[in-house]
Amino acid sequence: MAIAIPIYMVVQKLELLNKYPSLILVHSAFTLPFTIWFLSLYRKNIPPQFEESALTDGCSRLQAIDIYHSATSNSGSCRSSYVCFYVVL
Repeated sequence: MAIAIPIYMVVQKLELLNKYPSLILVHSAFTLPFTIWFLSLYRKNIPPQFEESALTDGCSRLQAIDIYHSATSNSGSCRSSYVCFYVVL
């Protein structure tokens, strides 16, 4: 309740009551810090051997980072979006 009243006052002042942009704004404000924290911890725990093996296979530095992060961060992104969706419910 201590958070709901100031948020209501801000949304009312922005004239966004009963509109989708206010819902998106409030949802993003609550879940974005958690998502950033979750994904940063997830990426720190990925072993660097994956990137080293891509470099050994002949990829450039940019290709290694692209392949390395896209292949390993999909499950982390999926998990964080799942958790953030259920935070609101």
